[in-house]
Amino acid sequence: IEQANHYTFLIIGDIGTNQSIVKSSARKISVQCKTTMLIKFFFKFLFSSMSSSLVDIGFFTLFVALFRNLIPQYYIYISTALARVISAVYNFNMNKHTVFRNTDKNKFIAVKYFVLCVIQAAVSSVCVKMLFDITAANESIIKIVVDTILFFISFNIQREWVFKKKK
Repeated sequence: IEQANHYTFLIIGDIGTNQSIVKSSARKISVQCKTTMLIKFFFKFLFSSMSSSLVDIGFFTLFVALFRNLIPQYYIYISTALARVISAVYNFNMNKHTVFRNTDKNKFIAVKYFVLCVIQAAVSSVCVKMLFDITAANESIIKIVVDTILFFISFNIQREWVFKKKK
């Protein structure tokens, strides 16, 4: 009954006070919804990236097994390139349709995505090489750190440039 009286007071009480309470509550709900949506959005991107890494490693392993004896000098480079192309196509489709829900038929989006992929791969390799030369730390650990930083940068570039919806 007390709670019912409280709400009754809000309804029939001072209109200015009621409006500020409603606005304040609406703002809190709006911020909470936006935060929840952003977290869900980020985790979709994280899932897409991690599953792409699994696709990349899986195909790399397959291609190494196929090409090791056929092309012994170049099998690692060929396996890396083929696996990266497949995982990039997978990642593009996951990001376009699942993460960013972009329905634009414009082929320029794919061009922007693959330009980003090439630049990101180049930046990664240069940074790993530079940091290895400076620190002599394990290349794989350096790569994980560099690629984690690039992951966050790539997320923002994809959101703001590659898959940005037109207004």
